[in-house]
Amino acid sequence: MAVKTDNILRSVLTGSFISVITIILMFLLLEVLVRVIIPWKNDVLHQCHPLYGITGIPNVTGNFYGMVPESLSVPKVVVHMNSKGLRDREYEYEKLDSFRILILGDSMIAALQVPLEQTAQEVAERFLNSKSMAKKNIEIIAGAQPGWGTDDEYLFYLEEGYKYQPDLVLLAFHAENDVRNNSHDLQIALNDHADNPYFVLGDDNTLILKDFPFPCDNPSGKTDGNPHQLQTRETIKMLPSVKKWMNKHSCLYRFVKGRIHRMLSQNIVNILEAKGVLSLQRYDDVSRRQFEMAHGIFFTKLPSSLQTAWSLTEKLILALRNEVVRNGSTFAVIKMPSQFEVVDLEWQRVQKEASRFGITDIDRNKPSEMVTKLCTQYGIPFLSTFSDFLKQANNDKYPLYFKGDGHLTKAGNYLLANLLVSWLKENNLLMETREETLLPFTLIDASSKRE
Repeated sequence: MAVKTDNILRSVLTGSFISVITIILMFLLLEVLVRVIIPWKNDVLHQCHPLYGITGIPNVTGNFYGMVPESLSVPKVVVHMNSKGLRDREYEYEKLDSFRILILGDSMIAALQVPLEQTAQEVAERFLNSKSMAKKNIEIIAGAQPGWGTDDEYLFYLEEGYKYQPDLVLLAFHAENDVRNNSHDLQIALNDHADNPYFVLGDDNTLILKDFPFPCDNPSGKTDGNPHQLQTRETIKMLPSVKKWMNKHSCLYRFVKGRIHRMLSQNIVNILEAKGVLSLQRYDDVSRRQFEMAHGIFFTKLPSSLQTAWSLTEKLILALRNEVVRNGSTFAVIKMPSQFEVVDLEWQRVQKEASRFGITDIDRNKPSEMVTKLCTQYGIPFLSTFSDFLKQANNDKYPLYFKGDGHLTKAGNYLLANLLVSWLKENNLLMETREETLLPFTLIDASSKRE
């Protein structure tokens, strides 16, 4: 009897061992197949910069598949950084016989999702020169990097941007994430770390620069060159440490986790969700606080953390404006459109998530209203893109945003270029000189009061 029991136990253990090995081998085989067929990750195009957080690696060329490569929403783009680490053509600091425009922005202007010739600034430059809209040749330089906030753009201008001797400096302001990017506290809360110098407001309402220069040689200060974002796709529940490891090392896991609800029948999904195995929330382990940090910019009354961040952002914009004027250039603002503002489906998702927390006072036009109020108050020329993008954002034939990525498609870049060209002409911003004065108050520049 004992021998028979031992044989059964040995058979069960052997069968279990074989099953486990088979599952592991199948997982490894699928992992290899997914890595071969699906982009695993983008080539490294960026590096830490001690003065403004992140910059392109000079003269590097690599493949880019979108902010979420495994989403397969963005075709492969070969991206080249020029000798100064910008995603643009080569420009010398010295300006010859040209009218030069410098656009400061984040990933929306860097536009790695489309070929360089399809970016808004390149399209606008070609059109302006073809129509001879200025007495001189027009050059538009993209001073932009993924993950930058207004603080990084301000520091870039102080350290590098002014060297290009621009006649016009345009701040491409992306309110949906720039405001929170400017707040060190919000960056830490959302990403568990921050990888750039940052500003805070002092007791006397002045700008104080901290972590400058940023310790790029410190392991905790290094960046992989990718902007860190709150994950917004469905996920498989597991221990946080296991999930973090899988998300970093397994292409199969990253590919499956956002598609599991479409791969299984709804009945199976319901059962797994009831058992706690699946979570089909819009955010991974989302909380009301995380939702407020991600989308509080749309609240009729800003959450206190974002109100503080907006007060800081206002000071940064005005400080940048003063510095530009001090250098003899004209300053203006472009209110960049967010997909959550103008794409109906994305806005409905924000509304649905807000209702889950009992939040009803939200307004998709709130970011535009904030920027309009600030620019009007201080006489800053500004281009509001909200209404024009809202009219065209729901055209399924020519989508303005890459689904799952949130950045502008070729159609989106062309629309932005057309709006920019018309606005520059209508507001006489292609003039050589404009009479502008410094704002009647003092702001602490980045070169002073550092900690």
